[in-house]
Amino acid sequence: MSRLTDGHPRPTPIAAERGPAAGAVAAAASRATGTSLTEVLQRAELQVRLDRKYLVAADRFSRLAELLAHELDVLEIDESRSFAYESLYFDTPGLLTYREHLEGRDDRFKVRTRAYLDVAEAMFEVKLADPRKGTIKRRIGHPFRHRDRITSGAWRHLSAVLGAAGRRAPRELAPSCVTAYRRATFVARDGSARLTCDHDLLVSSEDRAERALSDHVLVEVKSAHGASFVDRALAALGLAPVSVSKYCVGMALLHPELPSGPWDALLERYFDRAPALAAA
Repeated sequence: MSRLTDGHPRPTPIAAERGPAAGAVAAAASRATGTSLTEVLQRAELQVRLDRKYLVAADRFSRLAELLAHELDVLEIDESRSFAYESLYFDTPGLLTYREHLEGRDDRFKVRTRAYLDVAEAMFEVKLADPRKGTIKRRIGHPFRHRDRITSGAWRHLSAVLGAAGRRAPRELAPSCVTAYRRATFVARDGSARLTCDHDLLVSSEDRAERALSDHVLVEVKSAHGASFVDRALAALGLAPVSVSKYCVGMALLHPELPSGPWDALLERYFDRAPALAAA
């Protein structure tokens, strides 16, 4: 991250490396029928949903795409089917949100800005875990150039969302981690599920950066009611859901001194803990 003249840290986009995962996702997206963002949201917006995440090797992802070729369409905007995303996460000095995820707290939450780099737009998002409803995401529009900070409007949104869940918004939130990656989004033709396919992940802080997911795709299946036909197809390929958060994995990669017990096996199997790259 670089610094603005007012002293606030700001993410600096860094071009992601392209590996086997990028090729597999691009091939699947090119074969699918394109559909608009409006159509995707009409079919399966799913702001309250059940999420299942899978780490899928590039060759198995290609097989999954073949199995589901006649059941999924792909998001297409201005003739593009793969998009650059950036998420900037906020946490307290004591890393409250990271530690709540580490402990598996039922009402844990995350606070972030989500930037759509291709169109220079951003959202401010609060994600809540609810043991009865699954993942709840509440978001509002946010100034793209101020995505490194919580504006007064974003603060009101955060306070209202957490207050409705019986939580108080922590006062000392500051940028803690940036994740940047490529994403393709597929949607079921019957509207029962949506899946996001992320690859070539870059996680960074002010002085460090780490790359990951060049040969695996992080597939997140979102559905309103239990396991979908996509989950069943993944199970048929021998794949089981994993508990993984890009924020928590990113923090563990950037700060090896942090406890990371729930994700240690995933970090060892799928993520490279090589010496950090110099952040641009």
